Amino acid sequence: MLKKIILAAAIATTASFATWDYFPVKESHKGQATVQFDDLIQDKWQTFTLTTGVRFSPVQNFEFGIKLPYVLFYLYDGKKENSANGAGDLETMFRYQFLSNMNAFLDVTVPTASSEVYYPDYPFAFHFGIQYSEKFGFVNLGSELGYKIVTRGEDKVSPPNELNVGIESDFEFSQIVTPYVGLNLYMLVGKFTYEGENEGKSHTGDLGYEPYAGLSIAFNDIISLDLHGSILTGRDYLKTTSFIDKAKITVGTGLYVNF
Repeated sequence: MLKKIILAAAIATTASFATWDYFPVKESHKGQATVQFDDLIQDKWQTFTLTTGVRFSPVQNFEFGIKLPYVLFYLYDGKKENSANGAGDLETMFRYQFLSNMNAFLDVTVPTASSEVYYPDYPFAFHFGIQYSEKFGFVNLGSELGYKIVTRGEDKVSPPNELNVGIESDFEFSQIVTPYVGLNLYMLVGKFTYEGENEGKSHTGDLGYEPYAGLSIAFNDIISLDLHGSILTGRDYLKTTSFIDKAKITVGTGLYVNF
């Protein structure tokens, strides 16, 4: 049971609460599909996850998307846990572009995960906020300010809320290769609650820092390949959110198809 609880937290940042990007929504009746593979390492844990997703703009300035991660397998201290594979929580994403360079977003995570890879608590989660982007020559700058709330699950426990700030710079030197760098900051707000009542100490101010970098390679106007890596640090933040105060390192690749 303890392994499942730790694993649930360890893989949570692989796909959850990550808006598709910080830039303007797709044009009306345009969309994009993706398949991503990520390898997440934290202390003795190593998780291999395949995520599929699609987003589409049915009308101008509005975008809807879904993502579903699937844990292929994980290792503990180099040993494979044969029974641990299955789907994660389904994430639905909504973005509305109310100005040419500003979006409002809402991500709703639906508890669809397999109990084989997640502790069977089944909470919902809501992540909402605004995004701002601007182009400066060959530099495409995107940013986000968001807030996350996780509901009580079947164990009647909810974690602290979370404030996040993100910024990314895409360097569009050419139409083929686009390197990018970014930084996400996370801050916990409040305490754990049990049946709606605060429990334990306040975690307000616990900070997580996640620098990342990647490279997008466009083969044509339809197909592109993404290579990326990140490291999430912040001892108190990690200890509260994943029970392990060691850094999370993620490397991965993604295939994107525009339609």
